[in-house]
Amino acid sequence: MFLFTGIHSFAQPCDPRELAVRPGKWKGPGLGSTSDIPTAIVQKEKVVLAQLHNRFKEFYNPVGLVASYSYAVGFSNGRSYNLEGSKNWPALPYHYSCYFLEYWCDPNTGKERVNGEGETGTFLKIYINDMRPIIPIEPHEMYDKEDITQPGWTVLYAQPEKLADGYYRFDLLPHDRHSFYPNDSYEAWLITYDDKLPYMPVPIKEYLLWLQKKLKEKVKENETMRNYYSPSLDNIARYLSENDEETLSQPAYINDGELNNTFTTFKKEGEGIFIVKPNLDYYNRKLSQSAPQFFVVETRCRRLEDEVYRNGITDARKAIDIDMLKAMLGKEVGSVTVSK
Repeated sequence: MFLFTGIHSFAQPCDPRELAVRPGKWKGPGLGSTSDIPTAIVQKEKVVLAQLHNRFKEFYNPVGLVASYSYAVGFSNGRSYNLEGSKNWPALPYHYSCYFLEYWCDPNTGKERVNGEGETGTFLKIYINDMRPIIPIEPHEMYDKEDITQPGWTVLYAQPEKLADGYYRFDLLPHDRHSFYPNDSYEAWLITYDDKLPYMPVPIKEYLLWLQKKLKEKVKENETMRNYYSPSLDNIARYLSENDEETLSQPAYINDGELNNTFTTFKKEGEGIFIVKPNLDYYNRKLSQSAPQFFVVETRCRRLEDEVYRNGITDARKAIDIDMLKAMLGKEVGSVTVSK
């Protein structure tokens, strides 16, 4: 009778109050995506990732959840170190991930989940030399300037909030956030060399000359498109002739619906999308490819109404040692001593 009562009592719905204070667990490390890069580089990257995890673990204790962490080295999408010209990259991308999973019991069944079996949409990731969570640009000259189909830039939908020198916050939620994830919290921090960014604005003139060439090629390939593209070509020619070099050197803010396709006029700062490209002058090319040259910390929680995960992402954000990340920038692996 005692055994039966004990089992029955555990199978009741989870008590959020108990979960919110119950000590959690760590799970890992796992190994994420890898690709064919030299073993010596992989070993250096793993040293950096272990250092990041150990420092994070000093300041973060899981409560009411399982913190499952893993390392990812090499390139994503099966890209090759040898075939992609990646030997010439100034810095290679890799990252640390920590997913906050269900723990103790399933709120639907009351069954124990001590290993962290339930995805919660709550995570923290630290990217090294990789802007992917914010904008999909990579640390190399990512395009062939003669290939008109590859513009070599991407867009930034919102300017970052500068928190300190070399420390920026990006709001990654869409403008219609409340329609999809009313209780979502999604942001990223960029940690860089002081007063420098690994991306830069695309000047108005560069954008217009590229678009002009592209539209002329389209008309040449299909004469029936002349009437469609002629107004844009006329607007481009007029803008280039009527504005001085200082104006043409300003950052390009574009109407989202016209990007890389048509042109009416430019938007004011804060009104349109911001076109950016890699800043190749940002990098210290005397360093090895595994040396951290910037960090992106990405965090997300889709269950802010749940105290366990709301507290989990809040505590995780507080546990990131920004001073340590700053100290690691521009240093070779193993050359930074972290103070307690």
